Amino acid sequence: MDIPRTEHPRPDFKREKWMNLNGSWNFSFDDEDKGTREKWFCKNRLENKILVPFAFQSEKSGIGQKGFHDIFWYQREIEVPREWTFNGRILLHIGAFDYHGILWINGAKASEHFGGYSPWTIDVTELFTRGKANIVIRGKDSQDKSQPRGKQSWEPESSGIMYTRVSGIWQTIWLEHVPFCYIKSVHVVPFLNPDGISLDFQLSGTLPKGKIIATVLEEGREIAKGEALPEQNKASIKIEIPKAKRWSPEEPFLYGLHFKVLSGTKLLDEVQSYTGIRTIERKGRELLLNEKPIRFKSVLDQGYFPGGIYTAETGEEIKKDVELIKKLGFNGARKHQKPEEPLYYYWCDRLGLLVWGEMGNAWEFTQESCEALEKQWKEVMRRDWNHPCIIAWVPLNESWGIPEVENATEQQEFMVKMARLTREMDPSRLVVDNSGWRHMDTDIIDLHPYTGDPEKMKQILEELVNTGDAKEHYKPKVWVGGAKDGGQPIVISEYGGIAIKPGEEKPENGSWGYGKNAQNPEELVKRFCELTKSILDNPSIAGYCYTQLTDVEQEQNGLLHFDRTPKAPFKDFASCQ
Repeated sequence: MDIPRTEHPRPDFKREKWMNLNGSWNFSFDDEDKGTREKWFCKNRLENKILVPFAFQSEKSGIGQKGFHDIFWYQREIEVPREWTFNGRILLHIGAFDYHGILWINGAKASEHFGGYSPWTIDVTELFTRGKANIVIRGKDSQDKSQPRGKQSWEPESSGIMYTRVSGIWQTIWLEHVPFCYIKSVHVVPFLNPDGISLDFQLSGTLPKGKIIATVLEEGREIAKGEALPEQNKASIKIEIPKAKRWSPEEPFLYGLHFKVLSGTKLLDEVQSYTGIRTIERKGRELLLNEKPIRFKSVLDQGYFPGGIYTAETGEEIKKDVELIKKLGFNGARKHQKPEEPLYYYWCDRLGLLVWGEMGNAWEFTQESCEALEKQWKEVMRRDWNHPCIIAWVPLNESWGIPEVENATEQQEFMVKMARLTREMDPSRLVVDNSGWRHMDTDIIDLHPYTGDPEKMKQILEELVNTGDAKEHYKPKVWVGGAKDGGQPIVISEYGGIAIKPGEEKPENGSWGYGKNAQNPEELVKRFCELTKSILDNPSIAGYCYTQLTDVEQEQNGLLHFDRTPKAPFKDFASCQ
């Protein structure tokens, strides 16, 4: 069987020596939870096969079991090049594993990880035996609402706005060979006037008499360089780029980056990356990209794929989604309740699509849910913050996980904590504290008015712009905890959601859209354009996000069908934006 998803999973951080571990793995459910007791981690006792990186609920996995199987196991034997075992370190990367994983290498426990969206990296060097390894992973997922789960249903069947669950490996798993001293991470932040980038490096291992060199490339040609001597395994470099080409949706120019770690004249580590020169900020009601006003014209993207649920069958499918969004006339996307795999952000960087990066939320407020969300959100941000396409961070949506935030002081404090933590970690982007309503500490005021009436939409916007609130026309509170309008940009970050269902208001199969259904493609286009125009006609509104890009399971309100075919001509949607 061919190995799926063979492309490098981190185009923004690439080394030459890596090994893709996708493909056929041994697999078993452990509904009786006997695997640990019977030491399944010592040898292969798994009776089935699964195609990684597809979750077992998906058809592409070869299993397609959507029922509750909270405990499950993976196993595979591998062998690495002999030089890997004595000339450096071996890192095992699991792009995403939902939700709790325990890893054994050759029968020895190596690592444990919680979090369905954040990356899991383990140094497995000492556990390999002569370059060979028996890798075993015990997975545990559940219906616990305190898990940051996004839109994964905890019920037997998906319904309403909740969709099919994913469990276990759902992004690429791979090995990487690194030297004894290597670049563990780098944070790249662009700046303007003069234009350039600042780089903050963190190293792993000991670097005697060494330095880091960072080179900027324009179409393969070196145009700028900087270097630094690390102190306590950290180093910072600032590089100005003469006559820099700035990144934008219209001209998404990317510079190559080349990082080297040297000890004397000896090359230790080498990493390929890239960057775009762009800034995002707010000024009054305006969003400024590269110091110029821009309107965020976006679509809600759930990131679900036919047959794969969370996982695209090929990298080309991910690229195609970005191309389709642009073809529909949008310049951005709100990736909804799913921190996406890095390849998605790469194509947004490469093709020019602005993105709001969002965390998958929990659905109840507990100490465990708060700790999990904070920890995993930090991990997601650190992985994704070098992508120029991401212009805003959204740690919370519609009070999910903080259901009593309107009146509960503890939940208000947590919401503010998450907003401020996000801003402190990455002050170069904007932060939405709680998308949709009930704001306290936000750089953008965003609402989710699902009205099908363009006149009512206008009334909501006019009231919000003129008074800083929308008490008369918008049911949820815009502000809580004594907070009030500070003149921030306003974005209608969900609206529309119109389905085409001729003659059906409540179909028996449970499919639905928001409000009244359109009866045909022409009516869908007409209503999309009328609602969108009611937003565009107000110059004080900085952007919008239409719900949604594609149909997803029972939610049949996409501009595209789930197979990505359009419900009406692309040009008709694009012409009125």
